[in-house]
Amino acid sequence: MQVNHRYTFLILLSFLVTVLVPAAASAEENKRKRFVASLGAFSAKTNTEIRLDATDGSFGTSLNLEDDLDFGDSESLPWIDFFARLGNRHRVGITYYDLSRSSVKQLSGEVKLGDSTFPVSAQVDSFFESRIFRLAYGYSFSQSDNHEAGLLAGLHVTEIGLGMKTLNGVVDESADATAPLPMFGLFGSVALPHKWRFRGWGQVFALNFENFDGSMLNVTAVVEHDTFDNVGFGFGYSLFQFDLKAEDADLRGDFKYAFQGPTAYMNIMF
Repeated sequence: MQVNHRYTFLILLSFLVTVLVPAAASAEENKRKRFVASLGAFSAKTNTEIRLDATDGSFGTSLNLEDDLDFGDSESLPWIDFFARLGNRHRVGITYYDLSRSSVKQLSGEVKLGDSTFPVSAQVDSFFESRIFRLAYGYSFSQSDNHEAGLLAGLHVTEIGLGMKTLNGVVDESADATAPLPMFGLFGSVALPHKWRFRGWGQVFALNFENFDGSMLNVTAVVEHDTFDNVGFGFGYSLFQFDLKAEDADLRGDFKYAFQGPTAYMNIMF
């Protein structure tokens, strides 16, 4: 299974901004709340490729979790976001994603995972966990009653865990690690009539840090409505891609995953 190319979403984001920014001239003022908490979910199309190497450095089997182990390629993934404004131009925020999944499968070939070898036709219970915590600072370099644009910088912490065991418990292998990496990005919003608002943001990192060599891309475009004074709703589309090569004592190998799809959420604002 292939995930559509990332540039599709960059083009989509640019198109939406081009269309919506001229409309901002006639938009009513969108009052900015000081505190906003969001709770939502992605209906995500996923693609996950892993290789867990042995402690002696020998390569494990390269696996596509969706194709080789029957992990679902369409998942509902929860996320939580909170940000607080510190004055007119400064903000801090924290975001949490949970990308944990599991499956049961009869192997069609031998699999080497870490220091263990799983034989052909073995019934195995597998899991892949990725929890993402992102702490970000934002600065609005352009701001008016109808629009806002700014820069993001912060820390992106990914907790990865994966494992496989035979249903009879004879063979059992798992590994986990935490990879903290810096991230940078842009954000923007445009107020529209009747309490509507367009928002978009993008975040990237690419860095070799200690025993981790990783990169990340996240692009999101959404439309929000401030339905009530303190409660609103939003929907849009998001792309997330993550690539990590690890040579840590607890985790060795190559891990790539991507998810993309529509997202819907509720905002609580003060």
